[in-house]
Amino acid sequence: MARLLNIIKKAGGQEGKVLNALRSLDGHKKPVRVEVENSLHRFTAVVALRRNTVVVAKPPGLGKALDKGTWIRFQLPNGQKEIRMEVATPHFNLANGNAVFLCHPPKEFAPDTRRTENRYNTTRFNNLLLQVDEIPDLFRIVDISNSGCRIYFSGDGPSVFPLNKVLNNAQIKLGKKLAVALDQVIPRSYFRKAIGMEIKVSQSENNLKYHGHLIASLERAETEQNRAEAID
Repeated sequence: MARLLNIIKKAGGQEGKVLNALRSLDGHKKPVRVEVENSLHRFTAVVALRRNTVVVAKPPGLGKALDKGTWIRFQLPNGQKEIRMEVATPHFNLANGNAVFLCHPPKEFAPDTRRTENRYNTTRFNNLLLQVDEIPDLFRIVDISNSGCRIYFSGDGPSVFPLNKVLNNAQIKLGKKLAVALDQVIPRSYFRKAIGMEIKVSQSENNLKYHGHLIASLERAETEQNRAEAID
């Protein structure tokens, strides 16, 4: 512990603030929502600081999604800063048998991504689809938030979904019987075979209700299924 305190005292400026934030997380054992960058993996975990190494509890379902050199990020509980770290050791078993992974502590907070909403992985659902009236196909939704979604698309994204083009009259299909009407869908980003979309849900009562129920149920499921074991 003395060595750790010396490290913190020596670190000045933003690096010191980052270490203090990590030490606070360690002391309060408050879980954070971790996102593995460039993937659909998100989970809730406790973070600890041990001898200038950040230890993150690893959920059972993460498996091979984590490699050395992978980057993760999470928002601090106060919601004002985000921490981004590189994975140094993808898997390590503690003396109590719980799995963790190890990261290099960052020297500064992550740049502001302006993301204010949680996104939820929906790859396990084959019947959650995006339909746009002017495009004949249905597109599988692989993650979703209150104001956006990401669809799987194996074709030429820029030709079918030009960036920033406003597409009207769309809907999210929830199985065969339910749908959430969207006033607008706007393609915002491409990544591999996925396209990130900004969406605007129609303001009618049923559309807001169904969309709200969907997000709430995904949040509950993520918390229950993807919580990592404790570090202690």
